[in-house]
Amino acid sequence: MMKKYRVMFPDLNGALRGKVIAEESFNINEKIRMVRSVLVADTRGNEITALPEFDIQSGDKDMLLTPDPNTLIELPNSDGTGSSMQLIADVSNQDGSPIDIAPRTLLKHIIGKYEKEKFEIKTSSELEFYIHHSDGTQMTQSELDIPYGGLNAIYQHEKLLDAIVGMVRTLGLTPEMILSESGMGQFEITFGPKDALFMADRTLYFKQLVKEITREHNLYATFMAKPFQDDAGNGGHIHLSVLKEDKDIFTDEAVLEHFVAGQLRYMRYLAPLFAPNTNSYRRWDTGHGYTVKTVSYGEEGRDTAVRILGEGENRRIEHRLCGADNNAYLSFVAILAAGLEGIRNKWTYTTPIVSGEIGRELPESLVSALDLFNGDEAKNLLGKDFVKTFTAVKQQELALRIDPTIAQEIEDYGQ
Repeated sequence: MMKKYRVMFPDLNGALRGKVIAEESFNINEKIRMVRSVLVADTRGNEITALPEFDIQSGDKDMLLTPDPNTLIELPNSDGTGSSMQLIADVSNQDGSPIDIAPRTLLKHIIGKYEKEKFEIKTSSELEFYIHHSDGTQMTQSELDIPYGGLNAIYQHEKLLDAIVGMVRTLGLTPEMILSESGMGQFEITFGPKDALFMADRTLYFKQLVKEITREHNLYATFMAKPFQDDAGNGGHIHLSVLKEDKDIFTDEAVLEHFVAGQLRYMRYLAPLFAPNTNSYRRWDTGHGYTVKTVSYGEEGRDTAVRILGEGENRRIEHRLCGADNNAYLSFVAILAAGLEGIRNKWTYTTPIVSGEIGRELPESLVSALDLFNGDEAKNLLGKDFVKTFTAVKQQELALRIDPTIAQEIEDYGQ
């Protein structure tokens, strides 16, 4: 039976890049060469002209892919001819040094900072997606019956959704719930909590495999933040708790406040990592569903950016800014980096640099979000090189939007 290996990594947009290698040519202990420019390509795959260090015209240096055996999963080929082995790789320069602006490298770096404090992070992604017809048209009322909470919508796609749930288990995730969401053809699947790197890796896999499984049923899936103008957007909420010696540190209300205060302090300045595409801001600027427009927090309201959940020894936060189009690695980085700063500085809701942010409007567009992102706040927190690189990618995508045909390609890419 034929077996092949998919070796992949996330680019800055959260899209999968990599190679498919035949079984007889694959050795998990060997590094794989690939051009560096694909790590920071725009949504059309073009090199970023503002980044000469990734310039294809100058020869475009190779980088090295090191497959992580902890990410290995096996999936049967749809035609029954064998199976595909999938692995996510870390990327490095040819001398073996890490490429610091790579999403997975950034996440491992911030996780390392938590580990120095003896902290263990537990996260869960809450992803919404639309199933639509192969011609791009949306499901209709007659096809699905009642949308939000309607069981008929689930029953009518039971085989497809069962296949997706089976895939979730193959990924090592615990499927908790399937919900028919408020949009026509929109569904949500929630997972049980896992370590942050594991969850980011599996979120990447999940989005890719949902699309593959849906195509096998002659339908299509999209995680675009706002695929249909007159219907609800796709959320990608993140649930997070922090443990120390197996105990939830958020049971200490002061520590919980410090962590949330960090989110509020940096929220506007890190917006492009929660809403990375022009389409993402259409989801924020809508009357459909529970949307967030200000820097905010609360215990109950679904219209707050950070929601505090749980009681007693089971406390967690729900970060509600992300759309399903987000790059999970970078969203986790933003949340964890901001939270750690809040803890280290013992910020509270009344600390001036925090209270001054509460209630302020979130950016209305990717253009205004990038203006804030290029300030000292994000640079000091995440590093100047990453901010510069991410901004260059997004500015090139914005420049391409002059052509409406190209703009639509940008909206569809990797989502």
